Amino acid sequence: MSNSTIIKAQDDVIKTLQLAGYTNVKDFLQITNADTFPVIVVDLESTDTMDLSTGAYAPTNHNLSLAVYNKVGMSLKEARNQAINTFTDIMSILNLSLPEHKVEYLDTILSGIKLCVVITIIEVPIDSNVIYYPSVAITSEPSGANIMIDGKLTGILTPAIIRNAHNGTYSAYKKGYICESQEIDLSDGIDKFIHFNLEEER
Repeated sequence: MSNSTIIKAQDDVIKTLQLAGYTNVKDFLQITNADTFPVIVVDLESTDTMDLSTGAYAPTNHNLSLAVYNKVGMSLKEARNQAINTFTDIMSILNLSLPEHKVEYLDTILSGIKLCVVITIIEVPIDSNVIYYPSVAITSEPSGANIMIDGKLTGILTPAIIRNAHNGTYSAYKKGYICESQEIDLSDGIDKFIHFNLEEER
């Protein structure tokens, strides 16, 4: 795989995370006190195999390195949990499964800053496309309503954010209240917000 193709694939991952709301995504590790945390570092390399008969190299897969750096404030435990939650969210945004046995958790100091780090390296098929699916934020009054998508219960209660959302009918149902629904079109790739004012049954 050419270096330019690798760079484009890496840029696609970075842009996807930025579209999802992560403002500090880098392709190299450089952390200062001026950084907004968490800092996410993305690195992408390819693994090539050689055809012995022709001597030609062909890419087989990407090795995607993802690292989340979170600054430790008053609570080390809280900083660790925030880093882990961010890492889990990133995996969901990129539609990747969480490789528990390949995840490392570190406490370190860089540039005099105490940090919690969650890092992994994942093999990604060479023909994978990184696509950002927008999110739908759903609230209701009263809260605690069941969220349904296309008539199917999701097991999620309001308020909530539905990641990797798709076009469809989004509904909120709470016992004792009339179910409300709204059609959502996400073809523009923009995150959406829905609020349901539920009326009591009479």
